[in-house]
Amino acid sequence: MIYPAFPLYAWADPDAAWKLLVPLMEYANNATNIQYNLPWAPHHLGKYPVGDIQPSQQEQMPIEETAFMLISLAMLDSRLGDGSKSWIPVKYNGLIDTWGQYLLDSTEIPRNQLTTDDFLGPMPNCTNLAAKGIIGLAAYASILRTRGNSTGAQAMDAAAQKYVTFWRAHSLAKSGDHFQLEYSDEGTWSTKYNLMLQVALGQATGRSDAFPFPQDVIDTELNFYLSKQFNKYGVPLFSKATFGKGDWFSFAGAIMDQPGFARVMGALRAFLNDSPDRVPFTDWYDTITARQKGFRCRAVVGGVFARLFLGKQ
Repeated sequence: MIYPAFPLYAWADPDAAWKLLVPLMEYANNATNIQYNLPWAPHHLGKYPVGDIQPSQQEQMPIEETAFMLISLAMLDSRLGDGSKSWIPVKYNGLIDTWGQYLLDSTEIPRNQLTTDDFLGPMPNCTNLAAKGIIGLAAYASILRTRGNSTGAQAMDAAAQKYVTFWRAHSLAKSGDHFQLEYSDEGTWSTKYNLMLQVALGQATGRSDAFPFPQDVIDTELNFYLSKQFNKYGVPLFSKATFGKGDWFSFAGAIMDQPGFARVMGALRAFLNDSPDRVPFTDWYDTITARQKGFRCRAVVGGVFARLFLGKQ
């Protein structure tokens, strides 16, 4: 639940955003009486207020959660540090290195993993998930650089660039106007909301030009949503559905130009006004009928404010 709203937290109060991550860091770093032995970041801690879940009981989202933690830490490292050295406590270095190595080993071909959209079930070689992993590798490079490990940072940047080349070759549709839902899955598409993370990371670190996905990839995706997949109440999550997610829709809108962003917010406003299901803000709804699909009143709606983090109007 932290990921979709994290840009809002990091914009409003970076110190508070860090405090949201501390329990996950401590749990994964074996600072509790639970021995965490997985090479990827945990999905959750247990039932509030007791963080006592065993690693084997986790809902496993290896690339999803690991990339999120590294991207978030890299953003906070820049926001809370002075740029001269890493702000992240040294005691977490080994944990962060374990996560970076996991992404290096697993991101190019994600195989069959859950994404944060777990209601869809595991997805083989999900391009949106792979994109997040690649951006996570770039985030790890950023952390290494602030530690003074320029050699390691360059190696991770090079790996991220290599993986982007593979990603493009295996996910670009034959039409050339979008990227597919899964590798080599012609006739499909999906909302690549994770691309917003690259823009956010670049904005936070001041290194926008150094990150792996070239602008033409982002532009291709955004133009596809605006020109071919935009329904009255927004863009569906993927090609096999008419439902969308307000948080992810807002992530995509956050990196559009001002007219595109205004169109996204207009569709979201229309959904909230027109929906016949009078419930607290649902993030999962049909983009044609405005009917609630599921969920309500969740912290993920913080994603609606993603553009604030990017400092855009």
